[in-house]
Amino acid sequence: MTILRGGIRALSQRVVTKEDPTLPAGARKVVKKGSPGRAVTVTRVVGEGPDAIREVISTDRYLGEATIVHVGTAKPGETAAPVAAPPASPADVPAATENLPATE
Repeated sequence: MTILRGGIRALSQRVVTKEDPTLPAGARKVVKKGSPGRAVTVTRVVGEGPDAIREVISTDRYLGEATIVHVGTAKPGETAAPVAAPPASPADVPAATENLPATE
């Protein structure tokens, strides 16, 4: 009996596009390069020659990662709206100490 790993094939790679107002209209920028997935087939072979019996044990799929592409939407002479600053983190906000009930 022999176990063979074979039938490795690439799965199609997903591409996610997102609009980006900071890029000129139609411009494309790859933000994250993804990778294709794989499909792998494992087969058991019992015997040899033309009388060998082949049995597929498993076909496993490994998902790849999507490629993320930003596509520009800004028109010539137009600038993107400024991005608002993120809210203060809890460490930046003083703790409330007034009007708290007494603890025992």
